[in-house]
Order: sequence, then structure tokens, then C-alpha cells
Amino acid sequence: MTKNSRGDSQKKTRSGETKKRKNVGEIPINTTIGRKYESLTKEQKLQMKKDGDQLMKDIVRCDEERSRKPEVQALVQRHYDALRFFYEPNPEMYQGLADMYVATR
Repeated sequence: MTKNSRGDSQKKTRSGETKKRKNVGEIPINTTIGRKYESLTKEQKLQMKKDGDQLMKDIVRCDEERSRKPEVQALVQRHYDALRFFYEPNPEMYQGLADMYVATR
């Protein structure tokens, strides 16, 4: 793996293509996910975005006092499951994401 002048990682694939990605730590990226997403229809992609937007609005309405309630935990589970479409977040990654969401509230 090499780095360019902007600090982006570059990695040669088996086919010799160069893949670039920002240095954001070691995120377990599943290369089949891109193909999975690209196989969705335009309508499915729009629905996924709409569902994600609504989920985030629902989560934002929750506060720390209610965070242990079953309905809030169900929203958190939906969010986690949606992320798993793209990658498998480990507990530390997911906690960091939650911390980021809270910090930017």
C-alpha cells in the first residue's frame, strides 16, 4: 500500500487496478457491497435514502433519558442493521459513530 501527496491510501488489487481511500483508520470494507448497492434499482436506492433519512430524524428526536426504552433501542437496531448493508461495524466503531452523532447534535 502506498500513499499519495494528500495522504490517501492506494492499494493495487489482484487485477492491477489501484483503489484509493482516505486514511480513516482500518475499516473492514467488503468489496462485494459496492456491487450489491449498484445492483439496486434507482427506486430502491431512493427508498433506501428516504428510509435512512427518516430513521435519522426519528433517532434525533430521542434524548438520553429515553435511550434505554425499547422503542429507542428498536431504532438503534434498525440503524445498526442498515449500516451492515455497507460494512460490519465492530462495537468500538459503532460507539465512535454514536459519539460523533451526539457531539454534532
